[in-house]
Amino acid sequence: MKSYIKNLKVGSGGDKICITVHQNDETDTVYYWDLAQELEIEAFDVEKNHDIVWDNRGCPQIVTDQNVILTTERCAVKVYAQQPVDPKEDTECIEYPLSRGHRFDGMNHNWMI
Repeated sequence: MKSYIKNLKVGSGGDKICITVHQNDETDTVYYWDLAQELEIEAFDVEKNHDIVWDNRGCPQIVTDQNVILTTERCAVKVYAQQPVDPKEDTECIEYPLSRGHRFDGMNHNWMI
């Protein structure tokens, strides 16, 4: 089976990109590339069902069903399922806009939702 470029994503800085390459039916490889220095920063083998999000520093994070790969730290942290809260059933619940997805707050916290 031939490999091919499946996707290309660029962060807000514009000098770093992620290139997703199809490897086989189960996995892709994500290449984190520095355009300014013209070199590969790192490569990550990931499952097909993944997404790439960018933090407030312009660094990509690779989100899969099983973990989040923190590319700068070169480590993966386990992902746990989160059950959505229905504000009508919980009177103490404060509805939080954009409560789904991924949020980075590098100034005060290191967390994702």
